[in-house]
Formats: sequence, C-alpha cells, structure tokens
Amino acid sequence: MRYAISNDMDEMKIPESTSNVVHKIPFEERAETDEEKGALDRLRTRARSLEKILFNAYGSAPSSKKIGDAMDYVREDLIEVAHSAQQFGKHYDNFRVGAVILGLRHTEKPSDNPWIVLFNANTKLRKQDNKWCAEQYLMDEVEKPENKISQVLGFIIVGKARADDVSHVHGVTLTPCKICRDRMMQITKKSESAVTPETEVFTANSENWHGVKNFGLRKIQRVKDLHAFHRENEIEID
Repeated sequence: MRYAISNDMDEMKIPESTSNVVHKIPFEERAETDEEKGALDRLRTRARSLEKILFNAYGSAPSSKKIGDAMDYVREDLIEVAHSAQQFGKHYDNFRVGAVILGLRHTEKPSDNPWIVLFNANTKLRKQDNKWCAEQYLMDEVEKPENKISQVLGFIIVGKARADDVSHVHGVTLTPCKICRDRMMQITKKSESAVTPETEVFTANSENWHGVKNFGLRKIQRVKDLHAFHRENEIEID
C-alpha cells in the first residue's frame, strides 16, 4: 500500500500514477509475514531493554557527563538495532538503510524513564517516488510534540556505502543525504531544538557485516560537519 502525506500529515491512499508525492509507510505496515512481525517485536523489545539499561545505569536526571557517556555505553547495541532495522527498508532496488536515535525526553516524575531509543528504515517503492530516509522518519518522531524529546544524543545509521546523489562524495560509510543533512541543520536552528550542531552522527558500513564486533568501517561526525564533508557551504541552508 502506498501513502501520500498531505500538509497536515494525514495519510491517504494514492493512485499508482501519482508522481512527485512523498510516500511514507508506517513501520507496522512493513511487517507483512509472521516472521517479519516477530522480527519487529524483537526489535521493539530490544529498544525498550536498552532504555531500561540506561535508566538503571544513569537514572532519571543524568548529569552532563553521564549523558556524554551514555552513547558509548550502548553504542554496539544501537549499531545492531540499526542493522536489524535494515530489513524493514522498502526500496525499489533493495537499497536498505537502518537508523536509530538515542535521546532523552521530558518526564514528570523521578520514577519515569527519560531514555528513548527509536529505530526506522528507508522507503522508496518506485524509482519515480520521492524517498523517505530512515533518518527522516526519525526526525519526524523527534519533532512530534507528543514524544516530548528534549535531546538527541546521536543518530546511528547503517547501510552500504555509495556515492552521495548530490555531492557525489563516496566515503567509507553511508552518511546522511542532502535532504537529511539539510533537515538536521534546519532543526538545529529552531528554538529549544532536541538536535544541535554538536549532535553525533555515527555511520557504519553494513556491506561486510560479520557481527557488531567485526564491524570495521565506521565514522563519527557531528551534524555541523556533514555539509563540509560533502564540500557544501552551510550558507546553502535556509
């Protein structure tokens, strides 16, 4: 099933012939078989487990140092979740990207867990469709007021490396595309933004996956680094 998203973000079924429309597929709709539904349940359980691990390790009001340590504390687990999320990518030429964010959300009581782990994967069902990247789905969640996300510690992105479709830079890992790096920077300019120029962007190459411990090709950047890496000027960002 294909979805067109209107300005008010309502979903509706669209004709096959419609072009230049953003197609977004709810994650649940991508798990069609019992095996896929089981895999999705395991991913959700893993994400909730990581949230509990962080809560037990750092509590409900972590210091700046603890927040800084948290990403490294669960990094390998987050890579594995992002890699597992790849299977839910829906792409016409099987180019699948999985992504995760680790963040903090506003809570009302000290007993509430502020840690949040969200995952998603990319979609582009036909060549003529506009893509919706794994990072875009996650940024949608970050910007939803009901999620109360106050800080994104980092993005973890796993996919096969290939040349950027705008800058043509080909790195050892797949870094966010022009649409995503523009949107990340735009979010940083909003008041009380959960994403800042210093937010970590961690990328890993899944081409020769032999388990997390053997995942060799990695890159750590910051949101503020992405345009320079692709030889673009930040002045291009509105």
